Amino acid sequence: PVSFVTASLGLILQLPGPKIVILGTFQLAIPSPDLPIVNLKGALYSEITPDHVVVRILLEDSVIAGLSVSGEIGVYLGLGADPSFAISAGGFHPQYQPPAELNDMRRLTIDMSPPAILTIRATAYVALTTNSFQLGGRLEAVGEIGPVSIHGFIQVDAILRWAPSFSFEVDLSAGFDMRFEGVSFAGVSLSLHLAGPRPWMIHGTATLEIPILPDIDVEVGPITWNREPNPPPPMISPRALVLEALNE
Repeated sequence: PVSFVTASLGLILQLPGPKIVILGTFQLAIPSPDLPIVNLKGALYSEITPDHVVVRILLEDSVIAGLSVSGEIGVYLGLGADPSFAISAGGFHPQYQPPAELNDMRRLTIDMSPPAILTIRATAYVALTTNSFQLGGRLEAVGEIGPVSIHGFIQVDAILRWAPSFSFEVDLSAGFDMRFEGVSFAGVSLSLHLAGPRPWMIHGTATLEIPILPDIDVEVGPITWNREPNPPPPMISPRALVLEALNE
């Protein structure tokens, strides 16, 4: 017999709440605990009340195909008069306010650094909520030789909402700079924001940093078009749709 998953769990029951809390640690090793390609270790916290169910999993000291992995996974299910849900790996879009129980989630992080000189790290998140889908990530690289270092990154944050009306926002940024003893002395950075569809809006900025000379800033927009209102879609009765289909 091979144990791919091992866990140590504790159960706490609070009365008269009632409130049930499950705490523990776990390890997932695939395909074999002796030679795992996927080796996930972490801590588990779960909370069950009449109002909500929360599950948070914190990954630490984990490895996938030789790459160090960390971050947090969370699930929220609201059970009260205003039911809702949120599922996330790595957190949420910077402009989105998640349930308080899933605040401050750690981004999923993968360290892809070679043995020396270069540091490469990627962070990411993906989330699905009652009214939105969110996706984002950042890839960052740093190379150091003595007091001189080179730093570059590219980052994207996107959110798609379908309630109360359909809309989306995408932010893209990138940058590259050279540093001496940690202080930047030359570089370029770019950022772009796109939102829509009613109204459409685009806004871009660029900054060029040159030794001795003052920084050069270039800004485009914000430019907007199609300012017609974007009302929410009409309410639809699933029961009426089923009845119509059966009649046909």
